[in-house]
Amino acid sequence: MKQVLFPVLFILLCIGTAQGQGTDVMRTLKVEEGYRSPQPKLKLRYPVIHAGAGAVFYTGEMRAQKQFDKFIRASWGVQFGIEQRVGKYVGFQAHVLYGHVTSNVQTAWEFKNFKSRIISPDIRITLHFEHITSKKASVAPFISAGAGMVNFESRTDLYDKNGLLYHAWQDGSLRSKPEQPGNENALLLERDYRFDTDVTPPRRNVFQVVGEAGIKFKILNFWDFQLSYTQYYSFGSFTSYSGKNDSYGFMKAGLTYYFGQVKYLKKAGTPPAE
Repeated sequence: MKQVLFPVLFILLCIGTAQGQGTDVMRTLKVEEGYRSPQPKLKLRYPVIHAGAGAVFYTGEMRAQKQFDKFIRASWGVQFGIEQRVGKYVGFQAHVLYGHVTSNVQTAWEFKNFKSRIISPDIRITLHFEHITSKKASVAPFISAGAGMVNFESRTDLYDKNGLLYHAWQDGSLRSKPEQPGNENALLLERDYRFDTDVTPPRRNVFQVVGEAGIKFKILNFWDFQLSYTQYYSFGSFTSYSGKNDSYGFMKAGLTYYFGQVKYLKKAGTPPAE
């Protein structure tokens, strides 16, 4: 994840720095006006780019009831997007998420798991609220909703490192043979968490709907830091045994860069106080 995200964020930072050498631009390094700058008129003309990384959580049906213990394993994900503002409050976004979704269930009666590689593009409409609160505020919430597709490839961990098939026993252990009379001396097995068997269903591209809520912090007049949570509901299943329709969430921290802000300040200077 670091190998992918850090170079991209470094490039974005270099872009902002290289464009920001003028006298007017340097004055924007202090966030004195909060979300007063960039102004809504500017956001109608230039795109905004987003980049972030975080944790992907499986929220579908293949979970034991109230299961928030060691079997709920967050996986990593990275996301990139572009947005076009069309007014003070509304923007249209296109995003793509790359990462993994993982779930494990181990009870006295069953043992099943999967890990899915996902590529998830979508388009959204976003509502921004920085112009509802004080214009000098440097913190503002936002929400978005949309739809897209998810492409996935799923694998499961069926065998230990020696190639022995896992069998769940009522005492919570994994053994080399099923729990039945005569198998009392079955070998105790330790999971290796190597997802060795392909369980991708025939339909690996499915439609999904998306909802996001988050908060952004202005760190420079043309940079924001964002924290958000996105919920994805897919009209398909990652495996044949994980439920009719699977879902997952993405908790993200990222950066936003406003194109055109530096050019605007060079030509027009700092916007007048209201």
